[in-house]
Amino acid sequence: MQTIVVRVDSDDINACLGFGEHITLTVNPVPDQNTIADYVVCSDIANQSTFDLTTKNTEAINGQANVIITYHESQAEAIANTGAILSPYTTFSRTIFVRAENTVTGCVSTDMDFELIINENPIAIMPTLLQLCDDTPFDGFYPIDLSIKNNEIVGTQTGMSVKYYASPVDANNDINELVIPYTNTSNPQIIYARVENNITGCFATTNFTVTINETPNANSLTALEYCDSDNDGFGIFDIRSTENQVTGGVVSGVNVTYHETFENATNGVNLLPDNYTNINAYTQTIYVRVENGCFNVVPLDLIVHDSPEIAAMDATI
Repeated sequence: MQTIVVRVDSDDINACLGFGEHITLTVNPVPDQNTIADYVVCSDIANQSTFDLTTKNTEAINGQANVIITYHESQAEAIANTGAILSPYTTFSRTIFVRAENTVTGCVSTDMDFELIINENPIAIMPTLLQLCDDTPFDGFYPIDLSIKNNEIVGTQTGMSVKYYASPVDANNDINELVIPYTNTSNPQIIYARVENNITGCFATTNFTVTINETPNANSLTALEYCDSDNDGFGIFDIRSTENQVTGGVVSGVNVTYHETFENATNGVNLLPDNYTNINAYTQTIYVRVENGCFNVVPLDLIVHDSPEIAAMDATI
């Protein structure tokens, strides 16, 4: 601040001289040019989101008194004090220019700016039902490797992490992550998955159902025997006749199939016909699959017996 005295001189012959009132010159500082962090958000829509720019007021003012803030799409608008942006503001990634004005002095600063950055959320693909089998004694609870669903949930996306939770609230807030292997607390149970971008931290959630099924009982089987009339070691077996024995008579909800190899039975492929001719002479083991969503496999032996031959009798009396 500086005080100036006004002197007035006369041009006439009297050479009069006068002094006027004092004038005070005051220089007021412009508002501070503070650093404003970029405004980063996650969005389901590529390069579009809604921003509340007023949340940046505290950073822009940084404790200064009597300062008001407006936001503009260009520095020219900030200088001219036109086109002030109202919040909420829906836009794409761009630079925002800040006008800070002291309401007492009228001094203005327009040299602050920050970036609006929009990161796209990943996609969380809903996986298929997870069905697991619990051996006898069945109680409906089982230690589950939930990570077997990772590939289904992420798909072809890269740079993603998958976490699992017992509730949607936990998944959205990234709290109480389930430890793998996880033993279910109800049967069935809904599990919530969170897919998170390892770089941006943006995430999406999905869910799937875990069901623990009882592995069906498969009783040991008595061998099937066949009397071979032509003694060539091959016969036709009614293998379906063993169904009640292998299931213990429990046929509702249970599917019984027959296979030439253990591998085929395990994979449930290459089913044999109910009336089956053995392919190995005299003795052969086939495999019976009992399934209700879960399955058990037991062997079934097929045995061919030669028929006794009747010796020719002398017809002479």
